[in-house]
Amino acid sequence: MRLGLMLQNILTVAGALIVAFIYGWKLALVTVACAPMFGFSQFARFAMMKGDAAKRQATLADANRVALEAISNIRTVAAFTHEEAVIRDFRAELAGPMKLGVRSAVIGGILSGVGQLLNYGAHSLVFWYGAVLIADGELSFIDMLKIITSIMLAAISVGTNSAMVGNVGKAKAAAREVFKFIDRVPKIDVDVRGDQLPELKGEVKLRNLTFAYPTRPTATVFSDLSLDVPAGRSLAIVGPSGSGKSSIVSMLE
Repeated sequence: MRLGLMLQNILTVAGALIVAFIYGWKLALVTVACAPMFGFSQFARFAMMKGDAAKRQATLADANRVALEAISNIRTVAAFTHEEAVIRDFRAELAGPMKLGVRSAVIGGILSGVGQLLNYGAHSLVFWYGAVLIADGELSFIDMLKIITSIMLAAISVGTNSAMVGNVGKAKAAAREVFKFIDRVPKIDVDVRGDQLPELKGEVKLRNLTFAYPTRPTATVFSDLSLDVPAGRSLAIVGPSGSGKSSIVSMLE
C-alpha cells in the first residue's frame, strides 16, 4: 500500500511540474524555489506522527504489562486488597509517556507554527510575483492559479514521500533479516542418513527399583518396585504428594 502511494506521489510530481512549466516557466521557477516551504509542514507533520507512534508504543509497553497482569489476576488482586498498589504502579508507568506526550505536543506545535509561517510566506511571494507577471501581460490569472496549484500539489507529494523514506529503510532491513534466516545453512546436516534402527516397541519395564530423595536419604519413597507397561497401553500412577510419581517418569526420561 505504501509503495503504491509512493509511486502515485512520484507520478503526481512529474505531471504537476510539466503542467506548471507549460503554462508559465518564470512563475514555475519561482514556485519551485519556494516548494520546500510548501512541503515542510507536510513533511514535519508526517515525521512527527511516525516518531511519536514508535516512542509511544515503546514507553507504553510497561504500563500495558502492569494493566494486563492486574486484569489477568484480578481475583488475586482483589483477595489481597492490592487495588491501590496496582493503580499506583500503573500511574508510575504512565509518567514517562506523559512527559513524552507533553514534549511531543510542544515540539509539534512549534513545527506546525513554523511550517505555517513558511507556507504562507511562500504563498505571498508567489502571488506577488504572479501579479507582477499579470500586470506585465506575460501571464493570465487563470494560468497563474494553474501553476501555483500544480506546484503546491507536487510539494505536498514530495513531503509525503519524504516522510515514508524511513519506512522503506525499515522494510529493507527487515527483509534482509528474513532472507538471511531463510538462506542460512544449519550446522546439523539434516540430509545425512544415520543408522536404521530395528522396529521399536514401547514396552516399559522396571525391576526392583528403590528410591529416596537426596535431601531425605533416610526416607525411602518406594522400595523394590517392579512395573510392567505393555506397548500400546496407558498407565495412571496416582498417590499423595512426594510418593514418587514424577520421579518414576524422570527416571524413564
